[in-house]
Amino acid sequence: MRISLPSTCAAAAAAILLSTAAPQLPCARAVEPPSAQEQATLRRGFQLAQAGLLPPADELLTESIATWRRLGLQDELASIIKRRAAVRSSQGQLVPALRDLSEALELFRTASNPSAPPSERAAEVQRTFVARARVLAALQRWREAEADLSEGIARLDELDAIESTNPFLFSERGAARARLGLWGAAADDAARAEA
Repeated sequence: MRISLPSTCAAAAAAILLSTAAPQLPCARAVEPPSAQEQATLRRGFQLAQAGLLPPADELLTESIATWRRLGLQDELASIIKRRAAVRSSQGQLVPALRDLSEALELFRTASNPSAPPSERAAEVQRTFVARARVLAALQRWREAEADLSEGIARLDELDAIESTNPFLFSERGAARARLGLWGAAADDAARAEA
């Protein structure tokens, strides 16, 4: 299979192969960092969320999401969207929170930050499944909540020792399974949560 590259990319790739210099392809899109003002807006949004000032936090996080989306900073974008989902969920805006968590989950799965350890990404994916399951449970969408909790539980082995022993996940999934009439599975989860 032969891959065709633009001439500047092909020349740069050949130069990299023949040199010992660090690779930098001129055809690769440089990522523009957020400005100091944009970073301050994001920090303020997180601070307001932490302080429980939810409507202004939602507004600033939404502004930051537009900025990070424009800049193409997917790893950070996923975290900002996930935080906005928590803010919206706390305000009772469950459907918008659900949309945010679904988007954050997709971004966490597809973003490629080479500096982030794989265990960190695995933990974010696991936590996002659990957060989405809780919103689904609040919406009484039990089958989907059970499926997301099962996804979260399936990923426990990818987490550190303390975080991987979470009896509440089994308890929550057991409750969802009970709502679905899956009594045996619900009892198994209750027993695992107790153990």
